[in-house]
Formats: sequence, structure tokens, C-alpha cells
Amino acid sequence: MKKKSFCYWSLIFFFFSLPTSLIISSCSKTGPEGPAGAQGVPGPQGAPGPEGTKGDAGSANVFYSDWTAFYDGSSWSSATNEYGIIIRKYPVTEPKITDAVIDQGAVMVYAKFTSTPSEANPLPVTFASSYNGILAELKFRLSAGSITLIHSLITRPDIDPGAINYQNSYRYIIIPGGVHARHASTVPLPDLKDYHAVCKYYGIAE
Repeated sequence: MKKKSFCYWSLIFFFFSLPTSLIISSCSKTGPEGPAGAQGVPGPQGAPGPEGTKGDAGSANVFYSDWTAFYDGSSWSSATNEYGIIIRKYPVTEPKITDAVIDQGAVMVYAKFTSTPSEANPLPVTFASSYNGILAELKFRLSAGSITLIHSLITRPDIDPGAINYQNSYRYIIIPGGVHARHASTVPLPDLKDYHAVCKYYGIAE
């Protein structure tokens, strides 16, 4: 039998492979983009994130009075003997002084005298009295609803100190316990005896 030539077999392979090539060619051609499918069903809502840290309270809860002149002598109590010291009391009604403020907060009282009008002195303060050579003291006492200023003579406690001149003045700042503690936990507190530092720290107009 005569052997088939290489050309013969190549021709057979060509004819058999041609339909397959045409099919592949026609299937691989890219057609126009179809319409978008319908939106899928939304998935379940995710778990809520962790709660953020609560910010520090501002100084909105800090209360302060105006500079107030002492009234004439009629606003002072009469002279009384307290533990051997003659004193005069000057009551100031202030509802913001509560037991919570007294126990957990801070109250500062400052005084200005005509002799040094630019100085705000934290109480208790010692100053020259109207008696020649005798030192006086002004301090304060807290109770719910009021601040009581107390005037006495240090070097002569047996003498009536009298009333403080009305040209002198006082001012107080009330810092509730929560505000006091929160500020202390983030920024060091100022020296409460330093009037200017306290006003700057709490944003108080001097």
C-alpha cells in the first residue's frame, strides 16, 4: 500500500480543524453590554461602634460674683465675742453655696483695699486697720446658702474692729466639685490664692 504523503495529512487536519476555529472565533467575539441587574437585598446592619470618650466639662458651671463694695456699717453685725476675740460679721446670701460645694468643691473670696486697689487679696488676709499700728484680719466662713466675712484685730483681739470701709470691695468664685475634679485630672490646677491665675484658668473676666 502506498504511504500517504505529509501534504495529504496536513490537508485533512486543516479541513477538520476549520469548523472548530470558526466556532471558537464566533463565540469569543464581544457583544454589546447588557442592562444592569436589579439591586440586591441590603445586608444586615452592622454592630454599633464603641462609645466615644466623654469630653471634659467647660467652666460654664463656675460661678463668680462682681466686685462688690462693702456697704455702710448697718450691714455689719454688732461686735460679738467669739472664743475670746471680738469680731464683726458681714453676711452674704448666696444660694449657690451648697453642702456639695462645701464638701467637694472650692470657694475663693478675694478683697481689694483702697490702699492697694490693683491687688486682689485672697482671704484670709492681714492688713493695716484704722487703729494706728494695729493689724486687722479679714477671713470667711461658709454655710449652705451663705458666705460670712469676718473682721477682727490680730494684735488687739479685745477691741471692736468696727466695719470695713465701704470703699473697699470683695469678690468670690465658686467652683463645683465635679468641675474642680475634672479640670484637675487633665490640666494642673492653678494656685487658688493667685487671683489672676484662677481667672485665666477658668476664663473669668477680671
